[in-house]
Amino acid sequence: HNILMRAAIKRFNGYEVKTEGDAFMVSFHNTLDACKWCCETQVQLQDMDWPEEVLGVEDTTDEIRDEEGILVFRGLRIRMGIHYDEPLCEEDPTTNRMDYFGPVVNFAARVSSKGRGGEVVMSVDAYEAVKDILTEEHSTKYISCGAVIFEHEVFELKGFSDGVLLYHIFANALVNRRFFFKKDPPPEKAVIENRIPAPMGDVSLVFTDIQSSTYLWNQ
Repeated sequence: HNILMRAAIKRFNGYEVKTEGDAFMVSFHNTLDACKWCCETQVQLQDMDWPEEVLGVEDTTDEIRDEEGILVFRGLRIRMGIHYDEPLCEEDPTTNRMDYFGPVVNFAARVSSKGRGGEVVMSVDAYEAVKDILTEEHSTKYISCGAVIFEHEVFELKGFSDGVLLYHIFANALVNRRFFFKKDPPPEKAVIENRIPAPMGDVSLVFTDIQSSTYLWNQ
């Protein structure tokens, strides 16, 4: 899981800010690269050759197909959230790596918390950053990286009494996941060498974590 995600981070010029347990915080110079990383990683996680013992946890890692027999879920389910804005940037004196702070980071983490395992959600700010390269088709919007953004949904987020608008983005190969997410309510909720320069100013932040990770590690 970590090797796969880190390899994809490099391909899309991402910067691994830090990890906490199984969670990643990654920054990108532009939102399109953030979208590409999230979508490709979701596809690769499903296609990964998972050990049988990993695949045996119902509603967490087990294989699920839709009514037409198309594979929808298989293996670890990672939720991801994308937000675009300008956070506070400061180099860590111990690791000499860039870190990010402030309300922008807090909001990005809250956006991610509204995703379900295997889902990518994005803030309105992130959507606005890529909408000019999207084309309209019915109620969906197609993006050049082989992904589709679906109609928005209002989520309750801490500190926002009126709720916050978020978008759902799926890789084309995983677009049928949207039907499963509509059935289920949203959840309540390591430093490595990287030669990619740390983004500063307006950046796209992505948070990820594994669904039901505590349960999995105790099996």
